[in-house]
Amino acid sequence: MRDRNSVLHREVQRPRQLLSWALVIGIALFFWYVFIQQIVFGVPVGSKPAPDMILMIFWFVSGVVFPVMMLAFIKLIVEVREDGIYIRYLPFHLHYRKFLFEDITRYEPTVFRFSQIGRWGVSMNIDGDTEYLLNRKQGIKLYLKNTNVVIETENPDAIVEAIEKFKERERT
Repeated sequence: MRDRNSVLHREVQRPRQLLSWALVIGIALFFWYVFIQQIVFGVPVGSKPAPDMILMIFWFVSGVVFPVMMLAFIKLIVEVREDGIYIRYLPFHLHYRKFLFEDITRYEPTVFRFSQIGRWGVSMNIDGDTEYLLNRKQGIKLYLKNTNVVIETENPDAIVEAIEKFKERERT
């Protein structure tokens, strides 16, 4: 007997937007500079310098933790399994979010509009669709019984093909 949740297609995406990386690196470099100036060299930064403990907390979060999270942990995993489409947006989702085929009324590949460029994460668009976005190029839109979901994918045709394979298996 075959495993009911065997993976037909799997895709792992990581952030690649130059603007988001520039922002994270810029903020990290600023906090490293302030940390080195004030903590290492003992030269207060600004006309009202932050207390050393507060500065160390901000440096650790903005200069160490957040860049490491961007490098190591943030990723969007999309899987097509035999019972539905599963997504997990690390580190924000502890478990996979599943969209069962029985709840999907239709689906279609989509290309993101200009208004969607610049956002990433889990959000809701002006149409009321829940979006799972990372690099903002193309994706697949799922029309569910009670809502719609847009999932970014590097290869929407592969996901459509995997869904079609599942439907063909169900018919036979």
